[in-house]
Order: sequence, then C-alpha cells, then structure tokens
Amino acid sequence: MEILMNYNYDGAGHDADKDLRAIRKAESSSGRKFDGVRMLIEQYNYTAGVDRWKTYTQKALDLGFNKVIFGLTNPTYTAGNQSAFNTAQQGIASWMQSINDPRLVLCIGNEEMYHHDGSISDASVRANMRTLYTACKAIYTIPGSKITYSMANGEMFQYKLEHDGGAIWPWDYASANLYSYPHGSTTSGTYFSINLSSAIAWFGSTFVISEFGPDPNGYSDGAWGEREIYADHFYNQLLDIIDHNIPEAAIYNYMDGAFGCKSPNGTYRPHWYLLRGLPIPMDAGME
Repeated sequence: MEILMNYNYDGAGHDADKDLRAIRKAESSSGRKFDGVRMLIEQYNYTAGVDRWKTYTQKALDLGFNKVIFGLTNPTYTAGNQSAFNTAQQGIASWMQSINDPRLVLCIGNEEMYHHDGSISDASVRANMRTLYTACKAIYTIPGSKITYSMANGEMFQYKLEHDGGAIWPWDYASANLYSYPHGSTTSGTYFSINLSSAIAWFGSTFVISEFGPDPNGYSDGAWGEREIYADHFYNQLLDIIDHNIPEAAIYNYMDGAFGCKSPNGTYRPHWYLLRGLPIPMDAGME
C-alpha cells in the first residue's frame, strides 16, 4: 500500500519548499517514507493561486516524489461558469502534457456535486465530469499518464448507478475523500469501514482514498478530547485500509485553522512540528 500526504497550505509563516522537503525526508522507524503528495485542488478562478500551486507541484516532482496529484475545483459551481471551469482544467491537462512526467496525476475535480448553487442539477454536474474527463484524456496523453476525480462519499453510489446504466467512469481510477467520526457519535468508526467495503464493491481493486482522517475537522473538533484518542482512531483507520487491500491512501492534512489542523489553543497538529524538525510545544493537545 502507498501512503501519500495531502499538502494544502502556504499561508503566512510557512514555506512550501521547506514543508515539501520535510514531507520528503520524513521516515518511519522501519524506514518507510511517503510515496507521494496530493497538492491543493485549487479554485479554477483564482489565477494567482493556480500559478503558485503549479510551481509547488513542480517542486514536488523535483524532490523525487513517486506521485504528485494536482488539479482544479469549481468552488461555486453554476450553469454559467461550467464552461470556464472546463477550459481551465483542460489548461492544466496541457500544462501536465508539456512537463511530460507520468508521476503527475490530473485530478479533474473534488466533490463537485456539492459545490453547485442549484442552477444546475447534481446529474448535470456528474455528466459534465464525464465530458471533462474525455476532453482532458485527449490532451494528457503521455505514456503512463493518469486522470482521477475525488468523490465525496455521497457521490460514490450515484456514479455507480450511472455506470450500471451505461455511463463511462470519469476517471482512470476512482478516488474518494472518506472519514470516520468519534466513537459514540451518530456516525462511529464503523462508517469508515462500510464506505471502504462499498467502494471496493463498486469501483474495484484500483479504488484509492484521496483524503482520509478520523474527522474532516481534525483537532478543531472538541469531541476528540485528547490527541491520544485521535491517534488511536487514526491507527484503526490504517488497519481498516490494510484489511480492505486499498492500494493507496492520502492522509488529510490541511494546514489551516478552518480545516482543523490547529487545536483550540492555537498550536498545530503534533506531526507538523515533527515534519518541520521543530520541538512540539507542551500544550500541543486539545486542551
């Protein structure tokens, strides 16, 4: 199984080059390293951000990661901006084609069905992802090139039903963002395992996890109480992934307060201090 890290942050006080180098250098006691990175799936209409993350993506390739995933998302998907989103995504496909490195994986969207404003239907968004996949596949043609799409768990069954009805898959391999939640909540740890079993049944043995973690809100969710509880749940997720023979999984690791890498006291998740070679503050827990 390959383990990747989501790298999604370049705000004040942080240096993408240092962070990527730290992820590349990180090594377990058994000598295991991260196999790749999934970069921020940037908003298609944020030109400065797209350019910046293209630079970071090239840095990740230069550092020698085996796989680097990048692409765009439509943050407020409408009937009116769908064409512009498609054009921008095809531009990324052309850029990747020019780099000519099959370690680059194009992600043509991230949970897009949940981004629209109602001016377009869920089914139309899914239909467009199939159209977009076909267009990008005709552009990104170097030997070994791959295209994926990151589903939310709620999208998986819809794509499966449409495929059963004759629709093509909008990807070379399926991926999804899957999470579990604290035991005792309305959706306990069993939720994660059930989703894994469903994904394998629907998409086959090439299905991978594009984001995973105990909770999409991470340390910011007071339900975890202590970092040890979070770590134990994370460990059990890894066992679930191994038990289901998932070939690849990317640890969810947004490094900003809104997505939960900060605890309420303002410190970051402990592993980020370790990756950067910094001492962990005494109060880097949930308290």
